[in-house]
Amino acid sequence: MMISMQNDAEFIDAVAIAVADRIMPQLEVLVKEYYTPDQGLNQQQAASMLGCSVDTLKDFYYYQPGFPHFKKGTKDSFSQKALEKWMADNQIRA
Repeated sequence: MMISMQNDAEFIDAVAIAVADRIMPQLEVLVKEYYTPDQGLNQQQAASMLGCSVDTLKDFYYYQPGFPHFKKGTKDSFSQKALEKWMADNQIRA
């Protein structure tokens, strides 16, 4: 590609615009992924994400090392993002 520029400033501006055009889509994805507010889940919602019953959630998942849950008052709560990450990190490959 041949670029005809009158001076260094125009060349620098053209490079900056080209770089910005290439990285902006990737930055938008990262911003959406990391800066989207987290959703708090109750037991039923967490069990639904895992594809199991609330009883299975309580009897099996709570005792898995690193399983993300916490108390909110007297109720068990779950971070949707933490649960999604835990699920991705703990998949068994067949």
